[in-house]
Amino acid sequence: MTLLMLASLLRLACVRFEGLPDMPAGTAATPSIYAADKHVYSTNVRIARSMVRSANISWTLVGTEGEQLVSASEVRERFAGVIFVGDSQIREVAWAALQILTAAQVKAFAKKDPVFAGQRKLNGYTACVPQSVGKTGFTASCNGAVCDLHSPFRNKTHAEQMRRLLLTNPHSWDGALSVSESVCDSEFFLSYQATWGAMPIEPTTLPRCLHPDPSDPTGKYALKQRTSGVTKPVLWIVDGCGLHEMEFCDKRRDELPQHAFARFSPALLRSSTIVYQTVGAGFLMRASNRFRGDCAQINADQIAAKERAWLMSHGVPYYDYTKLTLQYAPLMFDAIHFTYYWVPCTHTFPEMARLVAQLGFQQAVGKPVEVCPPGTPASAPMPGTSSVNLGQGWEASQNARRVAMQLDEAAKYLKATKAAKKKASQA
Repeated sequence: MTLLMLASLLRLACVRFEGLPDMPAGTAATPSIYAADKHVYSTNVRIARSMVRSANISWTLVGTEGEQLVSASEVRERFAGVIFVGDSQIREVAWAALQILTAAQVKAFAKKDPVFAGQRKLNGYTACVPQSVGKTGFTASCNGAVCDLHSPFRNKTHAEQMRRLLLTNPHSWDGALSVSESVCDSEFFLSYQATWGAMPIEPTTLPRCLHPDPSDPTGKYALKQRTSGVTKPVLWIVDGCGLHEMEFCDKRRDELPQHAFARFSPALLRSSTIVYQTVGAGFLMRASNRFRGDCAQINADQIAAKERAWLMSHGVPYYDYTKLTLQYAPLMFDAIHFTYYWVPCTHTFPEMARLVAQLGFQQAVGKPVEVCPPGTPASAPMPGTSSVNLGQGWEASQNARRVAMQLDEAAKYLKATKAAKKKASQA
């Protein structure tokens, strides 16, 4: 065996953003981050944001060993739609997925929707969840050049009732899904269904047009598209609301997928239409005293290990959100999310939320990939390796870079001013 062949075999097969630097030493990729001090973490976020935005990378995702990265058209060709179910972490991924899969289509509130109608128009392209869409769900039904956004609720009163239920008593959720009937006439759809506890999802509450063909032994949900007459399966991407159950210190924390999928048949779980997102982040939960009692020293790594064991034994594909969030911890402005619906997009990293969505797509089409760990040499991709661009566009990217520089300069100025005042007071 030649040295060249040996070197090739020893290379780690993984995917990475071209030019993305590793996080500063000690700020990521170590379990000690789960016990981070909030002031130190805030400084780490500012430094990492400035470092990454200054690099001015294209956000092109490439593989190192010939990995084939899935395109948006490939996902849409295989699936009639995607249903995300889970908490705020997966909500942000759902919106990122919508932007990837419907990049050429305008997103607009459905004119007759009882909740969204009358909302201020969406300002064209938006990389992060708009505040007008909110935190408790949406369904995008896409036809032609437009994706109409529908609320999951009957009216604004119902929307407020469900918001309060999810916020104050999530374990009372009955598992019913509120996917808009408009999907029955769609060329493609994507829906986010909110739940903030590991409660059993009831798939039979989907619109009848999505229900399984009785003759299909897998029991997978699917849509016969009326325009083409082609039947395509529905893809599910689900999380177990792990940080919530850890904060509640509820026993469900040790059996998250078991509870979420309690009403899914074994055949459906193995149908290649289910993908799971493991729990991740929560790096300031301990510092904020949000983990208490028996859960005071808990972290996402411990819970995710139990998730993975069950998922592997039941044939459910998953992507390792746990590892990704730890590796890029300071890119999560609040130690939980890469983006958040009420935070300016320029302060966050929608590109990372898109990476998470891409990992889900890779699992869904049977082409799983791993993200390169810290320290992976920056080498040219092998011939034949595909790539996908997960950037938010040149203008938005430059705006995020400008804001990152302003935030960094403001923080430095504030630090210098405080130091000067302290010195003056001691004189």
